Amino acid sequence: MKTLWLSLLLSTILLTTFNSCSSSDEGGCGKVSNVNVYSTSPTQISFNFQTVNGVNSYIIEYGVAGFTKGTGTSFPTSQSGATIENLTPSTLYDIYITSLCEQGQTNFYKISNIATEQSQCTGQVSATLNQWYSTQNIEIYFEYNGGSVQGYEVEYGLQGFIVGSGTKLNFNTNSGTIQGIQTNTTYDIYVSAVCFESDKSEAQKYTYTTIGPCPKPIF
Repeated sequence: MKTLWLSLLLSTILLTTFNSCSSSDEGGCGKVSNVNVYSTSPTQISFNFQTVNGVNSYIIEYGVAGFTKGTGTSFPTSQSGATIENLTPSTLYDIYITSLCEQGQTNFYKISNIATEQSQCTGQVSATLNQWYSTQNIEIYFEYNGGSVQGYEVEYGLQGFIVGSGTKLNFNTNSGTIQGIQTNTTYDIYVSAVCFESDKSEAQKYTYTTIGPCPKPIF
């Protein structure tokens, strides 16, 4: 825990230089140098580096600190820097920057124990659901008691669906509409506040049964 808080403190410095922990996969392939982490947030890490002469492509690989190289999440780049997004707040990460040289030669530079900042979404979200205007829509009104937010995320599906497999909607105001729902059907609806990029509050679950179709008028 002490290591985590120390890393969080270091991550607030706008320009930080890290020593490499590099391999020597191929003697003829150089590794990047002067690697600087210049920005962190609860869900992002941004960094840049000095490129290698004659190298036009790099692989960025990252994962929770201590992960085995080759098992993380990776993407290619031809730029001299990158921003990694959708990270978990208050978490230590390792990042590998691998030079791709001719004839399959590689060499990498490792950035160790970079901490994302604490979540800004520590408040609680709540929602009110109704069908005042249509049997085909559900109106949602949001509230959040933890300060300002960028918007709200809603994930819904039939009762019992697995979180992550439902339909997601994003709203940038304090109200929204789920459209095209079925009548006389029970849904699970998860609501989260979005404070910064993918930094979200803990989701609140609502189970809602829609009303039946309107009766036809008579006389």
